[in-house]
Amino acid sequence: PKFGQVEPSVFRAAFPRSESLAHLRLLGLRTALNLSRELPAQDVLAWFEAQGVRVAHLGIAVWTHPSVAPISAELVNAALSAVLDREQHP
Repeated sequence: PKFGQVEPSVFRAAFPRSESLAHLRLLGLRTALNLSRELPAQDVLAWFEAQGVRVAHLGIAVWTHPSVAPISAELVNAALSAVLDREQHP
């Protein structure tokens, strides 16, 4: 599945598309954490902005080769800080 609940008020998903925005509105999101180097589509970014959803772009690469360096501790800390910040939960 492209969407799931990790724990109460924490969800994971693939890039949202225009047709999924009505569902996202129901969740009352405050923060979207983007782990990809790619950005969501402009209409989705505009929707996040209009809804007051902060988008945190961490931009990690998808690694498929053993020679690629692991995720840095700084990136892990940034992701955990964003996810664990209860002020940013729905």
